[in-house]
Amino acid sequence: EILQPLWQQNPTLHGDTLARLQWSRADMLSSAKDSCALAQSAFAAAYAPNLKQAIQTAITKYCAAR
Repeated sequence: EILQPLWQQNPTLHGDTLARLQWSRADMLSSAKDSCALAQSAFAAAYAPNLKQAIQTAITKYCAAR
């Protein structure tokens, strides 16, 4: 909740941090639906190509499990 407004103001600066937090939350959830949504949100926020690639792997895992 705290990082979201900062990301909206400066997505380049805060995007990767927000993406890592959402990706971590997705890993901790037991619901595949929630994990899928968080991973997709993390992918949208990420800027670093290697981070986007890792999150894409998570999306494939979580979203296929639905």
